[in-house]
Amino acid sequence: FRRVLFRSEREQLACDRLRLQPVLRVNAALAAVAEEDARAILALAAIPAHRRPAMVWVSNDEGATYRAEVEALAAAHQVAFSIRSRTSDAELVHLLSSAIALLYTPRLEPFGLAPLEANACGTPVVAIAEGGVRESLIDGDNGLLVPDARPQTIAAALLRLLDEPELARQLRSRCRNAVVARYSEAAAIDRIERALADAIRAPRATSNART
Repeated sequence: FRRVLFRSEREQLACDRLRLQPVLRVNAALAAVAEEDARAILALAAIPAHRRPAMVWVSNDEGATYRAEVEALAAAHQVAFSIRSRTSDAELVHLLSSAIALLYTPRLEPFGLAPLEANACGTPVVAIAEGGVRESLIDGDNGLLVPDARPQTIAAALLRLLDEPELARQLRSRCRNAVVARYSEAAAIDRIERALADAIRAPRATSNART
């Protein structure tokens, strides 16, 4: 999933990469919509209407029934919402580059690639500080991590990006460097080589210690 938010100078919409499949359930009123998807919509709904960015969900795999359920939830909460299906790489780069943020709302995700893709396009990420996202995102450096999954907490982080243009500018300026420094092909090879070298040296150290 990628949820991306757009507004004013960067375009007013919010873009999100999603599976469009119900996975986790919430209360009876929202039972038809996956929890992470409902959470994203309710977070936007918690922003005052005159400040609220639009949301674009980018989907690789679209189910008509679930799509209608998500659209109905967004409409019920007056969240401007659209879906882009099976986008090309070029279109995805354009959407992410134009967004004010990627809204990433899974909980306990082992390691999501969507935040890295957004950062590679110079777009900060707003995410819940759980799971693998705590490895790829540094709060205040290449995104904003929120301490809990309440829509109001997520909305407060989004409002920071809208209210503090200098913060948003600083985050954007650091996003791509964060990805290149830690997750580029060269950086990944360096980490693998260091790990292999450490593994080779470890038995010798143990053997020397016993001697």
